[in-house]
Amino acid sequence: MQLSILLSNIGLIIVPRRKGSGQLMVPTNQRLLPLYISSILKSKAFRLQNVSVDDRYFSMLQFKTLPIEDIMLMIYPRLFPLHNLAETWTDKNSVPPRLSLTAEKLTRQGAFLLQTHEHFIIWIGRHVSEIFVNSVYNTRTYNDLPELRSGWISHGNAISDFNS
Repeated sequence: MQLSILLSNIGLIIVPRRKGSGQLMVPTNQRLLPLYISSILKSKAFRLQNVSVDDRYFSMLQFKTLPIEDIMLMIYPRLFPLHNLAETWTDKNSVPPRLSLTAEKLTRQGAFLLQTHEHFIIWIGRHVSEIFVNSVYNTRTYNDLPELRSGWISHGNAISDFNS
C-alpha cells in the first residue's frame, strides 16, 4: 500500500521528457515531494508495524492540528553544524546555515544539532576539536563528555555564549 501511494504521487509530478532531452522535467516546487511522502509514510501515523494504536492516533492528530512548520519538522528535521558556527553564522538575528539531512554530512570531526518538532539532539563526532569541546562543555577531550546532558551551560567564552 505504501509503495503504491509513493509511486502514484511520483507519477503526478513527473512531466514527460522533452524531445531530445534525457532529463525528466519536474516543477521546482515539487522536487522534494517524493522525499516528504516517503518520510510521512515512515512516521508513526502510517507505519504498519511496532506502533501502538494510541501512538498512531496521537501522530495522526498531530498531522491534523499542528502548524505547518511543526509538521515539516516532524517529517524532515533540520540539521545544523555546530563545530563551525562561530565562523559561518555572523548574524544572530537570522537562522544559522542548514545542512541537508544526509548521513554524509555527519562527520567525525564535527558537532551537529538535529531539530525535530519536539526534540533537539546534539550529535558530537568522536574527533571533534578539543577547542570546541572545551569551549562548549568545559571538558578537555571527547572522552570526558558526559553521556547525557540537558540544557545549555555558559562557560564564559565566545563559543559557549554565542547563543545568547
